[in-house]
Amino acid sequence: MQLSSIGTVTSAFDKLKTALTALKATTAFDTRTVTASGKAQPANTEDVLTASVALYDLGTTKAAASNGTHQVEVTSLATAHKLIADTSARP
Repeated sequence: MQLSSIGTVTSAFDKLKTALTALKATTAFDTRTVTASGKAQPANTEDVLTASVALYDLGTTKAAASNGTHQVEVTSLATAHKLIADTSARP
């Protein structure tokens, strides 16, 4: 029973060590950011789209994002809402 428990703890520490080694890699937190600017509405100079992706899959040197042209599909648009309350009316 004790040997089995020691093996379980050792295995858990090995997994932790592997995960920490991946986090220590300089590429673990590298990201690529793209911003598409334009006029969403007349007189609007704000960015229309900003996207960030990891350059590498965490813990590997496998590229997660590739250079090139990518398409973005917009499936829904945000709408503005305005709430008005009449606070001057008295009961």
